[in-house]
Order: sequence, then structure tokens, then C-alpha cells
Amino acid sequence: MGTGATQSLWGRGRAAFPGTGGSVGVDRKSKNALSGDIRKRTPQEQAIAEQTSRRARYEARLRKSGFKKTTVWVPGDRLEELKALVKAWNEAASQEPMQ
Repeated sequence: MGTGATQSLWGRGRAAFPGTGGSVGVDRKSKNALSGDIRKRTPQEQAIAEQTSRRARYEARLRKSGFKKTTVWVPGDRLEELKALVKAWNEAASQEPMQ
């Protein structure tokens, strides 16, 4: 088939390039030498992104209004039924007198 470096292209996560004398240091367990360092945002960068994001401002506005965000997984064939139920529930809640 070829050299051991070529055979290990998919097996061990190392790439082989012709004329380099074997495999090049692209190891999944270490930093990726070809694409640069991958880093996470600092807490300060994350806070700035959350303040400037349209989605974050929208969600903050709803939270301030007393809403809670939730995710619900629904079978595809029952989605319309759930939407109708939630719509009726919201309409009933908006017609109730405030205490």
C-alpha cells in the first residue's frame, strides 16, 4: 500500500505529506498545527458578545418581562396540536383578571 505514514492517515489521525519524511505533526490529541490554536472566549469576551448580540438582548427583554425560556421535544405529528394548545392557553391567561 505504501509507507506506514500514508496508511495511518485515517487510523491514528496523523497526516502524511510527500517529501516531508513521514508524518507531519497533526495529532488529534495535541494542538492542530495546520489550523492554528483553537481557544475559548474569555469571560469578558463572552459578556461583551452577550451584550451586543441581538438574540441576547431579545432574551433579556423577555426575561425582564417575566418569561422563562424552555425547550420541548414533540413528536412531529403532534406539533400542530401542541401549538393550538399553547395558543389557547395564552389567550385564556391573557383574559384572566390580574390579582
